[in-house]
Amino acid sequence: MLVDPDEKNTDAIHHALAGVCDPGRGVVRCEDTRTALSNLSRGGDSFDVVVVSNGIPVSDGVELHKRLRETGVVIPVVLLVDAGYEDEAAEALRAGVDDVVMTDPSGGYLKLLPERLSISVRGGFGGTGSIPARIGIIVQSDPKSTDYKNAERWLRDSDPMWQAVVESPFQYFMLVDRETTIQYLNRTAPGVTFEDVIGKQSICDFAAPDQQEMIRAKFEEVYLTGEAVHYDLYVPLLEQWFTITAGPVYQAGEIIGASVFAHDITEQKRIESQLKTSERRIRGLTEAIPHVFYELDPINVKILYVSPAYEDIYGRSLKTIYNDARDWLNAVHPDDRQKVEAQFTKFMLADEEEYGSQEFRVVRPDGSIRWIHHRAYLMRGDSRDDVHIAGVAADVTAEREARERLRESEQKYRTLIAQASDGIFVAGMDGTHVDVNAAGCEMLGYTREEILALNLRDLMTEEDLVKAPPRLDRLEKGAAFVTERLLKRKDGSLLPVEVSVKLQPNGLLLAIVRDITERKHSEEELRKAHDELERRVEERTRELEAASEAYRKTERLASIGTLAAGIAHEINNPLGSILMAADSALYSLDNSEDVEEALRSIKADAKRAGRIVKTVLQFSRQEESHKRPHALGDIARRARDLTRGYAETNEVAVELTIASELPKVVINPTEIEQVLVNIINNAIEASDPGQTITLRITADDSNVRAVLEDRGRGIKPEEIDRVFDPFYTTRHNIGGTGLGLSLTHSIVHQHGGSIDVDSVPGEGTRVTVSLPRGDDQNTRVDDSTDER
Repeated sequence: MLVDPDEKNTDAIHHALAGVCDPGRGVVRCEDTRTALSNLSRGGDSFDVVVVSNGIPVSDGVELHKRLRETGVVIPVVLLVDAGYEDEAAEALRAGVDDVVMTDPSGGYLKLLPERLSISVRGGFGGTGSIPARIGIIVQSDPKSTDYKNAERWLRDSDPMWQAVVESPFQYFMLVDRETTIQYLNRTAPGVTFEDVIGKQSICDFAAPDQQEMIRAKFEEVYLTGEAVHYDLYVPLLEQWFTITAGPVYQAGEIIGASVFAHDITEQKRIESQLKTSERRIRGLTEAIPHVFYELDPINVKILYVSPAYEDIYGRSLKTIYNDARDWLNAVHPDDRQKVEAQFTKFMLADEEEYGSQEFRVVRPDGSIRWIHHRAYLMRGDSRDDVHIAGVAADVTAEREARERLRESEQKYRTLIAQASDGIFVAGMDGTHVDVNAAGCEMLGYTREEILALNLRDLMTEEDLVKAPPRLDRLEKGAAFVTERLLKRKDGSLLPVEVSVKLQPNGLLLAIVRDITERKHSEEELRKAHDELERRVEERTRELEAASEAYRKTERLASIGTLAAGIAHEINNPLGSILMAADSALYSLDNSEDVEEALRSIKADAKRAGRIVKTVLQFSRQEESHKRPHALGDIARRARDLTRGYAETNEVAVELTIASELPKVVINPTEIEQVLVNIINNAIEASDPGQTITLRITADDSNVRAVLEDRGRGIKPEEIDRVFDPFYTTRHNIGGTGLGLSLTHSIVHQHGGSIDVDSVPGEGTRVTVSLPRGDDQNTRVDDSTDER
């Protein structure tokens, strides 16, 4: 089992072990200790060895070993440790790890890994193998490089100290001459051979161009002072950062070159870059957030940093607090200063890290008071004097005021709840009561404690439980419903109530319960009254229908009587005149002129009686007249011509105006001609000599209209509603029958049209006859004219 988060590492190790692993068992890769323990718990006997990379913290490898031993699983644990971390390897061995293998970036340790694991497995299971007392560093070398081997052999043979140098934990070690040319190198970069480097390239060749001059200056310093120098170097070939230590190399008392130790700090540089970026972001956030962030050195009483919000909240400038770190404390309200200073003293006396939080008031220079919520953190370093305080101060004035308003509102709410006449119940989603007011207890006859011990469903009838509303747990917050229920009282009686249930934002159900006993009683009484009223209405309706039928009959008889009386009156008049004229003729037989006049009078009255009879017949006629499409303008011209003599006799002018492109109307032309003649004659009779009557023929989307206007005597308001009544006339003295407008009204309505009369006494009258447009809407006539 391999425990390594780096997939590339595990692939390389897996490949190296491919020749020695049982195909049926193989290598199982785990990314962390937790996954490894999970696999081992499911089948520990399936593994021979656990290999843990130090990419996982060492403590995890040791912990894994410890946990295995506690569970009784005896599996060797081998830790892979990167070169340069021998102290961690030693610590792991002391903690009980079975074996340690030192790795190197070139991957040379992979050649020995199978053998080392076999030894560890045999040792772990009581075999003959032994664990080496010391693990050497595997050096990747090029066997073809004679110069390298000679240099390495010379270094090993010259002194034990040099042997240690060759086996140095540093990733790169080299020797350079006074010209910084590389004379020895313990390993090369990928794609580079020792023949390409040793004796041929300078250490500056592997540096970025902008660093080469700095490197030369550092080595000149070594050669001049004889002291070691340190610097950081970026190697573009490897895309890595190294920390470099260069020291003098002596021969016969003279400095002949320098030894160079390089250690990879790429990850450190990356972390430093991230820290700088993070610091910039944090500073940006602290300056954008409306809270005061600060860092204080309490030993020297010095502000290290404070965010700009200090000026907004405290009303004091940043300059004053940087000059005097106690400026913020001077702003604390006198009544709160003692508790604030007490917490500061507590911080200073604490032996370990300390956290504190409190609220206090500050007084701004303008006298206004703000509430501050202050949180502070005391951080101690290795020494007694290494102490920092970091803190956040937030303006919570608005929150304090809101809380106070909320408290007052809640108090009012509690008072209202207590005094409410409706029962108020609060319950959880499971129906358990958590609160109830006095009205609710009194309504159901329980004490508050008894209600709280009951569930909502305990108060409902079986029938109501069956027809209960949708499940309460499906209600959305803020949703509500109103229903009527019967609740069980403590004495067993049922109480009709109206329940309004709402799901509160806090997840509790609020039920307002109203006793509707009186309302139900009133509804029952109202229902009975309603039923009785309906019964009486039905009876009265039947009576009214009978009376209405009798009334209609009476009305018809009255109409017939009125018509008959009118006919009798109108015919009696000419008949009386005829009789008188006949008597006069008999008495005047000797006078031929008087006889002639009497006969003329008899003839005229007989004709008048005939006209009355004819008009009555027309008025009473019910059959449909024959209709066909006609141009209303032509009929208007004939009507004007028929009334021209009567108009001239009365010295009245008649003007006719016909619009262009008029549609035809489906009419009986003779009947509509009679309508226009009647309204023109009426206008002539109402006009004074010298006046003018206008007749206009127009059309709109629905109707063709004939509009007649005069400037005559007009009609009184009390008379205008009767102008269409049969035999109603104001011109009895000049022979009016009172049937002209009645007949006109009847004809227009038989054509589906309408006739309207508007009149102002002394100013004139306007009569409008509207007839519906014909079916052939595309047939138009151009008979526009303006005639007198």
